[in-house]
Amino acid sequence: MKKMIVALVAMVMMSMSAMAQSNEPNREFTFDRISSYLELTSEQIEPVKTAMTQFLESQKGVQDIKDNQMAEGWAKVINRHKDTMKGILSEKQFMKYDTLFNQSIQNASEKYQEQTK
Repeated sequence: MKKMIVALVAMVMMSMSAMAQSNEPNREFTFDRISSYLELTSEQIEPVKTAMTQFLESQKGVQDIKDNQMAEGWAKVINRHKDTMKGILSEKQFMKYDTLFNQSIQNASEKYQEQTK
C-alpha cells in the first residue's frame, strides 16, 4: 500500500513538473502570489525563489531514474526541498507553505486521476 502511495506521489509530481515547465510565463505570477501569501521579507524572496527553482530542476533529474527507484528519488527531492524551505522560512511561514505544498500535491493527484479515467 505504501509503495502505491509513493508511486502516486511520484506521478503527481511528474505532472506538476510538466505543468510548471509548460507555464513558464506564469511562474513569476505564481511566485508573487506565494510570496504574498507567506508574507516573505525582502531577505527571504531570493532564497525562496532559488529553492523553488532548485526543486523544479531536481524534478527533472528524478524523471530519469529507473521506475523501481523513482519513488525513493521523489521522496528525497521532496524532503530536501522541505528542509531547505524550513531553513529559510519562519515556523509560521513554513506551516503555511507545507499546507499549501501538500494541498498542491493532493489537487494534482485528483486531477491526474480524473485524466486517467
